[in-house]
Amino acid sequence: MRPFAAILALALAAGLPAKGLILLDPGHGGADAGVQADGFKESEFSLDLCHRMAPLLQARGLDVQLTRDTDVALSPSARVALANSLQPLALVSLHANAAFQATAHGTRIFVPSAGPVDEPAAPLWQQASRLKAASSKSLGMAVARALGVGGPRPVQSLKLALFRGLSVPGCLVECDFASEPEGLAFLKDPGKRDVLAKHLADGIAAWALGGGDHAQ
Repeated sequence: MRPFAAILALALAAGLPAKGLILLDPGHGGADAGVQADGFKESEFSLDLCHRMAPLLQARGLDVQLTRDTDVALSPSARVALANSLQPLALVSLHANAAFQATAHGTRIFVPSAGPVDEPAAPLWQQASRLKAASSKSLGMAVARALGVGGPRPVQSLKLALFRGLSVPGCLVECDFASEPEGLAFLKDPGKRDVLAKHLADGIAAWALGGGDHAQ
């Protein structure tokens, strides 16, 4: 796994889409630590989780890169630029959640919103995101099944900065709420992180290797 600048340089030099590549995106980083609670830092959690996921995906025959491999700041636009340059099967971003309601708990999975697009008047970034909306939702559903996320809306479409202009399937997973005691304990537990990494890798691999619609 290489840092952003090195990966981007290799991608631009090759000029070819990657084959069987999953781009993992540890949320936040650097001065942007994300959610913090009782010694927990979202930026450290997301990077650690991606490091646990990478070998599991590689064992399935998938190539893996990280948008950041150390505790450095990386803007959403830089993450999108890297994904669009590498053209992986998918960009999967990992986060921890927080809410004002102390009872909020559980995993949230977000994918790009298809939304109504008035061609050709819509901005190019909106058109690009819409092209991969169906495959992004398919990816999100595969991850939801692996994690046991149910309910009427296991996957939610949302207009996030990370999805702005993204030309590959994308998925953002908020793994639990650090603002809720049980959720925080779950997120801090190394053993639970191993289980979480396995389920996430299972879902991603099932989608990527199952002959699904990631090429749509």
